[in-house]
Amino acid sequence: PDLRVFHWHGDTFDIPTGATRLAGSDLYQNQAFTYGKSALALQFHPEVLAADLEAWYVGHACELHSKRIDVQGLRADAQRYGPALAAAATTFWNRWLNYIL
Repeated sequence: PDLRVFHWHGDTFDIPTGATRLAGSDLYQNQAFTYGKSALALQFHPEVLAADLEAWYVGHACELHSKRIDVQGLRADAQRYGPALAAAATTFWNRWLNYIL
């Protein structure tokens, strides 16, 4: 519950009938769900590493500026929370793959 993941979106969705919600946030109720045993939907990025985000900051500079999002704050958060996220992402993907196989 204390893990911070990187999510970069301004839209949301409803989960399908019969799906199981796995994650949400204060801003977006639906961040992840499963449907059956092998369908997984994510609206966040457990795969992204702090170093990979630099290309996103450049590629989305106009969007970040227009939304008044502080890139320096994003960089600081990436350094602060990135190591725990990387470790959790490895565990997440391994457990998910073991579950569906």
